Amino acid sequence: MTGDRELKPAPEAAPRCSDWSRSISLDPRGTAFSAETVTFIATPGAWPKPVFEHSLLRELSSQMETTSGPTRVLAFKPETEDEDDVNDVLVYVYAGRPMRGRAYRVRPQDLARMVAAPNDRWRADRPAPERVLAVCTQGSHDVCCGTDGTRFATDAETREVTVFRVSHTGGHRFAPTALFLPDGRMWAHMDMDLLDRIMRRSGDPADLVHRCRGSIFAPRGPGQIAECAVFARHGWNWQSEIIEVDDNEVVLTGGGRSYRVTLDENRTVPTIACRAQGGEPAKSATEFVVSSIIEL
Repeated sequence: MTGDRELKPAPEAAPRCSDWSRSISLDPRGTAFSAETVTFIATPGAWPKPVFEHSLLRELSSQMETTSGPTRVLAFKPETEDEDDVNDVLVYVYAGRPMRGRAYRVRPQDLARMVAAPNDRWRADRPAPERVLAVCTQGSHDVCCGTDGTRFATDAETREVTVFRVSHTGGHRFAPTALFLPDGRMWAHMDMDLLDRIMRRSGDPADLVHRCRGSIFAPRGPGQIAECAVFARHGWNWQSEIIEVDDNEVVLTGGGRSYRVTLDENRTVPTIACRAQGGEPAKSATEFVVSSIIEL
């Protein structure tokens, strides 16, 4: 088994984390966040690190338990003066499988209460976009997202998808990284060819799955890795409904089919500090490989 010591940069090197992850073929599978609901909040001005120190968001956190279930909260950049209205806040809440959105407008002082329990009291006079590409562009968190993510978001706006430039989604070592809705899958090292294939649901998912961070409906780690493996085998229409994780054995059910996926530990890999000498301080994680997939 390869250890993370062998995979770290040289002591005198200070690479960008996204470049380094590519150079060691770091596997993104299993690194998506996990949630039943995603809430996007229009947040003007400069974003601090963390973004929840922004004056608008201080009563919120990135992961919240709400009446809509486990919820990931993300800031997004307003695109028009209407969305940057100082008198109220535009919020999109996406839930379900596939994910469907609802738009809300609330006063800033009501924002935390609305996020915790969205209801028709705060409905907005607009529909939520049906197809969304949420691209991490928070440069105050990581330079790779701020540069690569922003560049990719600009290119993606030429496609028939609504692009949200959002706050930190995790996994900046995989920048540009993005969440696609309504599928609820997160992707690594995004480019326009990958985006076009995701939007058209074209080609064999097995050819793309090595750039899939995972389905947000699956638990992080082995649960998402196993779900990716079944997605690659079963195709674009696969959507898991129940996932049970027991150590390195995962059972997935969806569309009337069930699979048992067994995983083995592979490499111990580093998550380096971006542009820091020797990549330090670095964290260690374990990569897994799928050893068997059995349809039950």
